[in-house]
Amino acid sequence: MQQSIAEAQVLFAIGHYSQASRTLEDALKRFPGSAQLRLELGRVYVYQRQDARALEIFFALFCGMTHPTGSKARTGPRAELRRKYEPAAQLFRELLATNPNDEAAAIDW
Repeated sequence: MQQSIAEAQVLFAIGHYSQASRTLEDALKRFPGSAQLRLELGRVYVYQRQDARALEIFFALFCGMTHPTGSKARTGPRAELRRKYEPAAQLFRELLATNPNDEAAAIDW
């Protein structure tokens, strides 16, 4: 897996985005659970102007993340991404009211 990532990064650096994406897509077939491969592939898609594919990957990665402060910290950003801004804002206010000094939670927003 690391070899595929390194190869894709070299291809990316020299502007061979199509080859980089193929390398990463092939590696994902072998390692479908790799967040690192998905992150790299999303980055390549951005440079290829394949915004919908990049957003799909980034959103899936984001939704799969966990946060040590609890479910509100995870639910707020997800709701915001789904264009539910008011519920996201309310959850953020509740989170800050619970622990106003929680820098990690604030950074996630």
